[in-house]
Amino acid sequence: MRKIEARGDTGFDAGAPPVVARRFDKRDLAGVERFGVRSLTPRGIREAARREGISINQFIASASGEKLAAWAMEGYLAARGRRGDRAQFEAALARVGADEPAPGDEV
Repeated sequence: MRKIEARGDTGFDAGAPPVVARRFDKRDLAGVERFGVRSLTPRGIREAARREGISINQFIASASGEKLAAWAMEGYLAARGRRGDRAQFEAALARVGADEPAPGDEV
């Protein structure tokens, strides 16, 4: 499996491990239907590009850029998670008051 480096010119933590590219899995398309693209067929890509008002090349370049950004963010968040300290996190939560949320801030 080819590794894609998530460091260097990305501006993220140089200590982050490389992000490993995965093989395509149809389950990766679970969220694609909400955009009305049911499959990655040429027709589906053509329709999506037309709806966005861009060329097919622009659509593919944009999708590729978004995927690379997601991989870089995944590496960044993993590195941040490794630097975290559970005890400090719980201490910060303990300092939060028990006041009721302000109107409009309720969950």
